[in-house]
Amino acid sequence: MAGPRKGKCINFGMCPKADTREEMTIAADTDFVCPECEKPLTASTGGGAGNGGGSRRLLLFGIPGLLLMIAIGAWLLWPKPDPIAAIDQALERYYPDLPK
Repeated sequence: MAGPRKGKCINFGMCPKADTREEMTIAADTDFVCPECEKPLTASTGGGAGNGGGSRRLLLFGIPGLLLMIAIGAWLLWPKPDPIAAIDQALERYYPDLPK
């Protein structure tokens, strides 16, 4: 026989326990429903604040943000070609008879 189950109500706006995001412990031999509104509960994993929302937020924003900062840093630190030399090369390529 399984032990008590933990869950949260997701009937937001209609149930005060859902609005406060209260985690409820329900006995294994009873229906897995909210005692306030009697809607089905969503099982909790007991992962602490946010139930893993922090790791999901890290994946969605942290890693792409870090990659963006690395790309900007590489672009800023990458050696730039000498503009005078680039102009000279273009002139020599397109106007080979031009005096120097």
